[in-house]
Amino acid sequence: MVMTRTRYASAPVVDGLPLLDEPGFWAAYLADLAGEFAPDAFGADPADAGDALERLDDPAAWPVFTVPLDGGGAILAHRNNGEEHSTTDHVLALPDRDTWLALAADDQDRVGPGLCWPELDAVRRPPESATAGVLDPHDRLLLLLPVLGDTAAPASREAVAAVAAALVARGAPGESVEALAQQLLGGHPMWGAAPWTYDADGASWICGGGLSPRGEPLGAFLSWRRHLVQHDYGMGALLWWMWAPSAREIAETYAEVEVVADPASRGLDGLDEVRIDDPGQDPALTSFRARRAAQRGHPAFGALAGRERVWLRRREEDAGPEDPSYLLELGPDGRWLRQVEVAPDGTSVRSTSDDWPINPPCDLYDPELAESAIPAETFEEAWRRARPESDGETGDGAAASP
Repeated sequence: MVMTRTRYASAPVVDGLPLLDEPGFWAAYLADLAGEFAPDAFGADPADAGDALERLDDPAAWPVFTVPLDGGGAILAHRNNGEEHSTTDHVLALPDRDTWLALAADDQDRVGPGLCWPELDAVRRPPESATAGVLDPHDRLLLLLPVLGDTAAPASREAVAAVAAALVARGAPGESVEALAQQLLGGHPMWGAAPWTYDADGASWICGGGLSPRGEPLGAFLSWRRHLVQHDYGMGALLWWMWAPSAREIAETYAEVEVVADPASRGLDGLDEVRIDDPGQDPALTSFRARRAAQRGHPAFGALAGRERVWLRRREEDAGPEDPSYLLELGPDGRWLRQVEVAPDGTSVRSTSDDWPINPPCDLYDPELAESAIPAETFEEAWRRARPESDGETGDGAAASP
């Protein structure tokens, strides 16, 4: 059931943006999520954290933090400071509505969670047109962590790395930051974490938590954003702008494409713009989508995705008995890092990605690729036995540092 909040017309509301730079702010703001982690885990002095908490809880000045979204809406973190208690409403404000849609509230109503990780990952990047409100991606991410409650988030390498990077950027020491990030991703103690599923018809994530207001589709306000998608075919690449709920959804919907992490570094004029559920008449995207649809029912679909390293034994499709086989080490993006070429007579040559400038990615969701997987020990033994293709290696067979 969608829950609403009435706008606080008579409350002593103030813009909370200046508080973000106060010493101890994040230790105070995230204290409910931090568990046993003390302010020094955030790089904060306990006295500064106490001062920041007093400013957050000031009955005479209720801070409101505005996180602008694509389409003109915003998520508001609205402090409600009574004389005895302070609570926070996180609400979705849309330009065509007089009331706010509740995402989370830590008062007696116990409303939450209101976001899953793909949504939080999407909204931490500000709209290109936004000029006011909380615009820094690190601040946006940390500010909305209390709304998060996703059982998959603490185990997500991407989520932990993003939160850890935000904490370090705001002064947290590096030695325990990953443990702190996992703690903060675990969900608010008032509602915890819950499983989420994506409703393609409603273009929205749905929460399975009993206290969550997200039990029915809310629309694409939170989860959809524009991604730069490419098909790297070695000698060049095809590029598109694609609106989608997450990079993962794109990878699971289209074969042989990847989301570009840094679109600002590419020439982007004149690109086609499509939706994940509607590639239009583009023949390449239509083909990639059909190929992925045929793969999804295979038991090994996506078995290699998300791994830090993958090792394969491969042969060319038309290889004969006189042709070599290849042992490959791939990184998490599917591009090869090391290779051992094994001739039919058993002699072998090793090389690294530095030896070959063209390196299109392998599709790690492809179930046929999973059938070629080998143990790391098999690859390492072959690597040790092979002779180097170039002189740019150290004596133990590891690639030399550039």
